[in-house]
Amino acid sequence: MQKLIPLSVCPNHCDENFTVNAELYEDMIFEEYGAEVDFSQLEADAFGQPMEWEYFLRKSSLDGCSEWKCQKCGRKPYLVDCISVWIQTENIAGWLLIPTEDDGYVYWTERDDGKDVKSISAAGTLTGVFWYLLQGTKFYPLRGAETIDMYGRFEIPTGWPELRLIMDPACV
Repeated sequence: MQKLIPLSVCPNHCDENFTVNAELYEDMIFEEYGAEVDFSQLEADAFGQPMEWEYFLRKSSLDGCSEWKCQKCGRKPYLVDCISVWIQTENIAGWLLIPTEDDGYVYWTERDDGKDVKSISAAGTLTGVFWYLLQGTKFYPLRGAETIDMYGRFEIPTGWPELRLIMDPACV
């Protein structure tokens, strides 16, 4: 069975980056008598060889979404567990991220690394089922016993027995 994808979502669906205040620490190097070594002043040693030193990140205050804020509106994101389904047609190719609990949104990205995710709000309902429009193609995520007329539509495998995804390639 596939894994759920946790997605941080702005409550306003701004589709912007998040900011966070982080505390970064570095290891300091001291001479044998306690004086801090200032490497910014040392370009090379006595033999003309470059001085080597390392910068270490030891701690960060990035702990989930507790301090994250939307870069556009300033609101804190919430976490949405999503099922990812690869979609490829003549017009589109990418990942449709479908929340496990329907809230009137699905998410789309064309990248494999999960970046540049865009919110897609429900464009309407058909017999109580939300449908979403993506570049002229309608998608119907069906949960449990939900059904729709399959005329002109076909099912895309999701890998999840509790979720069926129906695609209607007819442009509206």
